[in-house]
Amino acid sequence: MAQFRFLLVLFFGTLFDMSGCGRVGFEQSPDAVTDTADLGSETVSEPDTVSSDSAEVFDSGTGGADTPLDTVTEASLDTVADFKTETLDPETETLDSGTDTDSASGTDSDTATDTSTVCPALAGRLTVSDITVAADIQYGFTGYNFLSKYAGVVADVHESGAIFIAFKEQGRDVVHVMPVTDDLQQAGPDTEVAALDVIDMVAQIDGVALLVRLVDTGDNVAVDTAETPQKAVALTRIQNGITTFTTLLTGCDGVDGELDYNNTSDPGGRLAWNGSFYGAYFVVRGGVGHPDEGVYSDKLVYLNDSGTQVGGGIYFACGGNQGLDLLATHPTWFTALCLAESTPNPGLNTVDKFASSSHWLSPEETSGGYVGATMGNAVTMSDGSYAVAWLSRGWNAGTGAAAHDDRDIVLLHLDDSLAPTHTPQVLARTPDVEELALHMVPYGSNGVLLLWDEVTNLTCSSGACFGTFQSTRVQLLTWSGTTWQGAPSVSLAVGSPADRKLAKAPNGDILFAYIEDTPDYSTPNPSRIFPGRNTIHVARIRYCTQ
Repeated sequence: MAQFRFLLVLFFGTLFDMSGCGRVGFEQSPDAVTDTADLGSETVSEPDTVSSDSAEVFDSGTGGADTPLDTVTEASLDTVADFKTETLDPETETLDSGTDTDSASGTDSDTATDTSTVCPALAGRLTVSDITVAADIQYGFTGYNFLSKYAGVVADVHESGAIFIAFKEQGRDVVHVMPVTDDLQQAGPDTEVAALDVIDMVAQIDGVALLVRLVDTGDNVAVDTAETPQKAVALTRIQNGITTFTTLLTGCDGVDGELDYNNTSDPGGRLAWNGSFYGAYFVVRGGVGHPDEGVYSDKLVYLNDSGTQVGGGIYFACGGNQGLDLLATHPTWFTALCLAESTPNPGLNTVDKFASSSHWLSPEETSGGYVGATMGNAVTMSDGSYAVAWLSRGWNAGTGAAAHDDRDIVLLHLDDSLAPTHTPQVLARTPDVEELALHMVPYGSNGVLLLWDEVTNLTCSSGACFGTFQSTRVQLLTWSGTTWQGAPSVSLAVGSPADRKLAKAPNGDILFAYIEDTPDYSTPNPSRIFPGRNTIHVARIRYCTQ
């Protein structure tokens, strides 16, 4: 019997990469593997026919912003069907091992060995290391409709393997940057940077680049009296523990003197590096005297590694910007993604320097500067295509109203020109469950790993849902060539909160940093005080090679 199980496992192991126990990806759209929270159990699944309980089809041409080809109801999003599971054996599977290394270019190489390795179920691939720091960490703030948001701790990994963590000190306008060893312990002294908060960070071989906010010393005219003083976005570079430059990107002292301001209540933004220059993409608000005074929008600035602005960029291209991400898609420009209330289209869009190549990825509920969806992020797949994940409240054709109060995870695959290859796909319709803090990262040669928080016992009004934090969940999916397929999500034993940036190590492992606390999403609280914490937890989700 044991020999039969071993042969059976080997047979399936040659097909499945998403279980971490397969040698190849899902080129032939194989059955999914179900990872369970039981560390000693892994089941093989056969998916039902993928159902279509929604259908919005979009033009993916390049002759301007896309328009819906077919206008129906919110059921225009494909839904992944439930999976039938057949349990092999409630034992940890032992499979042939190999070494799978993700290079900087995204290609994978497998070298088989004569030994064998244990490939645990997904929850069993998690390990957590603790780093205690001298200062308390600021990790929360009040967001839209006074709903608590958790951010302020960022980890990133350079392709060389260099690991850094940045965090905001509580009670001081200081951001710390900490080098970290391979075994996830502090490698040397912090570098302190004068800043109000950290928005994003990119690890480099000799340090980091930080997207931060400062008090705008050049602008004394507020958009309104509640936002004095104004905040300016800046790019700060740290090399070998020394700050080499800080370049302001907004305000009168900024690189171009535009009368714009960062959104002071929600420091949204992304920083990316393409090997030649940085792209800094962030939320701005039109200042007094600006043609769009008081309007939230976007700004994309390019800078070289000396902090000097280079040509190109985007300014006020996403009307009523309510969420964004950035992809280094070309040697000379980046592609931005934004949730727009108005222009270029209501909902999720790609935006770059050439308007004709932008795409309308999904309509979403919008009204008066509000977008019902919440951005996750976009990633580049190993074949040069892209995947985008976000949280949607659905969309009723003809009315623009939300189909439901709570948000669900939606995933979309884009080709190498950023055109959608299929309709947006709802991973699971979860009535009365609100998904929050969604993040995605490539996993293996053709898959992605998703991480998010779930909130239940909901009370929703005015676009915000309050409730009880339930759990942090993780899921592995693969692009089969026609649709996203994968095992059901499992609960992951990591403390929340964290608006976690997922970083991919050179060996394929996934790293993220967080602060241990129980999130309070129960009621609006404009003056919520977040308790002091001085321990950073660094999680590693092992890339299971075979």
